[in-house]
Amino acid sequence: MANIELYTVSVPKGQHSKVDWTECDINPPPTQYLYGRFTSIDLQAVNGSVSASSAATITVIGYCNDDCTGCYLIGQTTTTSTTIPPVNFTISTTCLGTGIDGTGKISIGSFSGGNGTYYSVGIGISAGAALSATPTLLSGATSYDYTTLTNGTYHIILRDSSGSSTTKNITVSCTNTTTTTSTSTSTSTSTSTSTSTSTSTSTSTTTIAIDCNYSTGTAVVVYPTTTTTTSAPTTTTTTAAPTTTTTTTTTTTLPPPTESITLNYYGDICGAPKDWRAGTVQEVKCDWLEVFDGTPSYGGIIMLYYTAAGINVGTQLYSSTAGNPPMNDTGNYIYYVSYPPSTAKVITIANGIITAINNVSDLPACGTYNCP
Repeated sequence: MANIELYTVSVPKGQHSKVDWTECDINPPPTQYLYGRFTSIDLQAVNGSVSASSAATITVIGYCNDDCTGCYLIGQTTTTSTTIPPVNFTISTTCLGTGIDGTGKISIGSFSGGNGTYYSVGIGISAGAALSATPTLLSGATSYDYTTLTNGTYHIILRDSSGSSTTKNITVSCTNTTTTTSTSTSTSTSTSTSTSTSTSTSTSTTTIAIDCNYSTGTAVVVYPTTTTTTSAPTTTTTTAAPTTTTTTTTTTTLPPPTESITLNYYGDICGAPKDWRAGTVQEVKCDWLEVFDGTPSYGGIIMLYYTAAGINVGTQLYSSTAGNPPMNDTGNYIYYVSYPPSTAKVITIANGIITAINNVSDLPACGTYNCP
C-alpha cells in the first residue's frame, strides 16, 4: 500500500494551473483547474503523485494511514500521552419506498475514536471528492443519513473537531424497474327483434237440405267461414363477451453516472467577467480565445457527471451534488483539457442533454475583438 498524504495546492491571484494526482485507491480523479477566484484546493493523494504548473505551490499539510482509514494534520497534538484511536464509524445502505434507482439511502453512526467531538461529514464518488466536498456540520449529532441516492459507489468522510478523519465507501444498488400497465376493455351488445304476423282467411260452403214446402228443388244456405291466425312476436337478443385485458411491463436499467467532466461558462474579458452561456457557438469561441489575450482568467466552473457511455450528442449530464440528480440547464459551455485554448470544445446543452459538440479549431476565425 502506498504512503498517503494531505496536500494543499495553490496559485497566486491572477495565475492559473491544472492539478493532477493519484488518490488513495490508486485511481486518478478528474483534473482540477486553479484560476480566477478558485486559487487553492486541499486533497488526499499518494505521496509524490501531485503535479501542477510552475506557478503553483504544493504543500504537505498532513499524513494519512496507508489503508486510507484516517488522516492527521501536521502539528496535531493531544493534551495527554494516551494514543488517540483513529476516527471510526459504521456504514450501511438500503433502498427506500419503491426501491427503484434513486431511492438509495446511506446511514452512518456509532461514531468513535478521534477526540470524541464529531464535527462534519462529506460525500463523494471518490475519496478525494469526499475530502474536497462542502462539509455538512453535525452540530452534535452522532449519526447521519444520505437519501435519494442513485446507484453507484459513494465515499463518506467523518471528521472530528481536531481535523482527524476517516473515509469509508459503500455501494448503493437499487433495482431500477418501471412498470407500465395498459388495460383495454370493450363490450358489444346487439339486440335484434322480429315480429311475424300471418292472417289467413278461408271460406267454406256447406250445403244443408231445408224443407221450405217448395214443390220441388233444394234450398242452399252458404255460411262464409273466416279463420285468422296471428303468430306471437319473436325477440332475439345477442350480447358479445367483453374483450380481454392486456398488461405490458417495461423494465429499464440505467448505469450510474460515474465519469466526470468540468465545464466553464465565464472568463475575464476586457477587464471584467463575462458569462457566455447565452451566446451563439461562434460567440462563445471568440469570447474563449479573447480570455487568453493577456493573462488568462476564466471560471464559471461546473463539474458534471455522465455514464460510461461517454460524451456524445444525446448524453444526459448529471449534477455533482449528492445523489447526482439529472442536470436541467441550457446553454453553451467550454470543455478545456490542455493548452493551447484552441483545443477546447464548445458543448451545447439543452435541459441537461448534450445537443451539439464543436471543436473550437473547426469554427470560423474570429475578427478583432471590440471591448465595450
